[in-house]
Order: sequence, then C-alpha cells, then structure tokens
Amino acid sequence: MASPPYSEAKRAPTCDGPDNQTAADDISFVYFSELLKRPVCAGPIRDRIGKVTDLVVNHAEPFPQAVGICVGPGWGRQTEFILWDRVVKVDDDAIFVQPAADGRYPAFADQPGWMLVDTHLMGRTILDIDGRRVEVVN
Repeated sequence: MASPPYSEAKRAPTCDGPDNQTAADDISFVYFSELLKRPVCAGPIRDRIGKVTDLVVNHAEPFPQAVGICVGPGWGRQTEFILWDRVVKVDDDAIFVQPAADGRYPAFADQPGWMLVDTHLMGRTILDIDGRRVEVVN
C-alpha cells in the first residue's frame, strides 16, 4: 500500500543537539484552543480554504511537535490535511499556508506516532503513570 504524500513530514527542531540555544529559539508554543476554528487561507486572506478542525502532533520529548493541521472546508467536502511545513504564518485572525499545487490538499490518514489533539485529547481525563487522575484537557 502506498504511503500518503505527507509521510515524509519534517520534524520541528528540538533542544537535543549541541546547539541547544538556537534550536530552543526556533520553538514556539501555541494553545490549541486558540487555533481551533481559526480560518485557513492559501495565500491572501481572501483565499480562505476552511477552518482548523484538528491539530496533528507527534510524540516527542519534552513536548509534542506539530505535524500538520486538519482543515474542514465545509459544504460537505472532506477534511484536508496540511503539513505544518506548509504553514507560512499563524496570525491573530487567520493561519496562512502555501497553496496546494493542484488546489486541493490530501485527506488526513493516520500515521504511527501521530495524535489528533481535538479527537484524542480534548475533554478527556489524563492519568499519571501511577493511575491517578491528573487533569482534564481543555
């Protein structure tokens, strides 16, 4: 079975190498709740392609790293997946991405080590390794 076209996703920088300061400066933290339902534009703000419906992260230490965003275009069309590498800018009013070559992005297909933040985490109770309730994700 052929891999989806985004299976070669680049990982965000980590702080594991000898140049820790530079790698740490490249990392930014964003709350998912601030991204959910934010408009996504392929180019200028008038080229809106949908809204963020989910964020895909991979399991990394010390924090999960963004792999891509799921965009729901609405109007009965399938949710599209945009690699985080294609995100140009996260602004207060929209997320700007590089336009797809053929005008459409591929559908999301789960990969090992990936997690959907809204689908798998939001509103769920998280337990620590001893089984104690720690927090509800919100």
